[in-house]
Amino acid sequence: MERMELTRQLVRISDRTLVGTEEEVLLSFREKIEYCKLVDRLNVSVIQLNPIQQKKIDSLLIKSVCTAVRTATVAVPVTLSPVNAKETWEALKGASHARLQVSAPVSSVQMEYLLHKKPAAVTDLISSAIRECRQMTEEVEFIAEDATRSEISFLCAVLRE
Repeated sequence: MERMELTRQLVRISDRTLVGTEEEVLLSFREKIEYCKLVDRLNVSVIQLNPIQQKKIDSLLIKSVCTAVRTATVAVPVTLSPVNAKETWEALKGASHARLQVSAPVSSVQMEYLLHKKPAAVTDLISSAIRECRQMTEEVEFIAEDATRSEISFLCAVLRE
């Protein structure tokens, strides 16, 4: 009789419900925190939040979510222009599991339209943001926005950086 070995497969779930939904989903400050508590109890791997736009309000929300969430990683993107890694980390560092995210467009159209920069400048911006984030934590995630529309050579160059 042949012996079969079962391999354990891990599925990670990221909840992005609160990302970019400010206009569509009108939740109060308290409801957002309660929502994050509920999602955490469901054993979601990562709860993603919006980047800091309004320093006092957004920082307070991130700190409150970090206090409320026990098992999930709380992930918050830093802004690239200007890079706000220090202020994002100050809000996020109280989490049991914290992650800084560097999210950047990598297609030529989006780089030009959103950042008003050429590919070389975007590469420098990304690498400096990641270096700055790594000074605060090892848990840094790079998100290549619109990667399927990017030139493969540029995408590979950014990933090597």
